[in-house]
Amino acid sequence: METIYCPVTQVIIQDPKLFQNKQSRLLTDYDEIKALGSGAFGVVVSCKSKIDETSYAVKKIAIGDEEEFKFDRVRREVLIMSQLQHPYIVRYHTVWLEPFLAGLNNIADDDDEGNSSVSNINLPHLYIQMELCDSTLKDIFESDKIMTEPLCWRIFGDVMNGLTYMHAQGIMHGDLSPANIFRCGDVWKIGDFGLVFIFFFAARNVNDENDDKVIKSLNMKGTYKAPDENVDCAVDIYSAGILLFVMILKMKLITDMEMVVAIADLKNRGELPEEWNNYPRWQLVLKLVQRRPDLRPSARDLSTIVIAYSQ
Repeated sequence: METIYCPVTQVIIQDPKLFQNKQSRLLTDYDEIKALGSGAFGVVVSCKSKIDETSYAVKKIAIGDEEEFKFDRVRREVLIMSQLQHPYIVRYHTVWLEPFLAGLNNIADDDDEGNSSVSNINLPHLYIQMELCDSTLKDIFESDKIMTEPLCWRIFGDVMNGLTYMHAQGIMHGDLSPANIFRCGDVWKIGDFGLVFIFFFAARNVNDENDDKVIKSLNMKGTYKAPDENVDCAVDIYSAGILLFVMILKMKLITDMEMVVAIADLKNRGELPEEWNNYPRWQLVLKLVQRRPDLRPSARDLSTIVIAYSQ
C-alpha cells in the first residue's frame, strides 16, 4: 500500500502505518463533540482538534459497500472540494483514509430525499475535514421562524455568488437543496458536493471511464431538482429558483399541504400564487424555473439583480 498525499495541504491521506496498526487518526487527533447528521454519502460529526483547538465538521464515508463506482464518486467530491476556495463555498481542509469506522456511527437520520446512511464499521472509511458551520437553510424551514424579505435576498445573493464562482470553474453542484445551504456567521455558503459534477472534462482533464455511470446515477427527482434531460449548470439555476420560491412562501405562516400545492403549481403549470402579482420582484422565480434551460439567467446575472434589489 502506497502513501497518498492531499493535493492541497500535502497531508497524508492514506497512511500504510494506520492500516498495519489499526490506529485511528480521528480518535488520536480529535475529540468528537456530537453527530450532525447523515445522508446517502455518509455520516457527519463535529470534532475539536487536539492540535489547534479548532472545531471542524468531519464527514465519514464508507468505501466499497454499495455501487462499484462509489469510490470514484467520493474521489470526485474530494478533488472538487480541494479546488474550490471561495467565501461562499464551505471550506475544505484535508482528507484521510482509515481501515475502519471510528467514533460516532449510530446516525440513521433520513436526508431530504428519504435516504438513510448506515455504515459498515468494518469497511475502510474516508474522512473529509471541513469548515464547521452554524446551521442550514433546512433548519430555518423546519422551524417556526418567519423569513423576512431582506433575509431571503441575502441568502439568495450569497448562493448566487457561490454558484457564479463554481460555474466559472466549469463545475455544477447538481443537488442544491436547503440541507446543502449552510450558515457560517453572517454568510450563507454552498456545501455537500456528493453529486457535484465537472462538465468541462477536456479543460479540467479529470474525465475517467466512470463519468457516464456518474451522470446516469444522478437522481434528478425531488422538490428542488430540475426536469432537464441534459445535465449542466442550468440545473443549479432551476434548483435555486425553487429555493427562492420556498423562502418567499416562508415569509408568512403556511401549512405543509399549502406548500406542496404551491410548489406543484409552480413546477407543473408555471403559476405563482395570485397575491404575488403585487410584488414584481418575486416574479423573478418564473425566469429561474423555465422549462427551457437556455432561457434561464446565469448565476452572474442573478447576482447583479440581487444587488439592485438590496439597494
